[in-house]
Amino acid sequence: IEVRAIEDGRVVTVEVADTGPGIPENERPHVFEELYRGQGARGTAGSGLGLALVRAIVERHGGTVTVRSRKGKGTVFTLHLPLD
Repeated sequence: IEVRAIEDGRVVTVEVADTGPGIPENERPHVFEELYRGQGARGTAGSGLGLALVRAIVERHGGTVTVRSRKGKGTVFTLHLPLD
């Protein structure tokens, strides 16, 4: 896992990236839903709340969070948080 951050005076952008199997395209729209567990995560411990909580916290601070992923290449979650 790699974490990168940059700020431009108005916004801090944080990226959390991995080199895992990626998230299938049809599952990406759902990863921020409460209790959603993708097909590849079903054998892994967890409740499906983590990313829903991340989105709720980021949005309550006036920010956004997005995901991009490529099969077999990994996933990147990008958070944009205002500095004001």
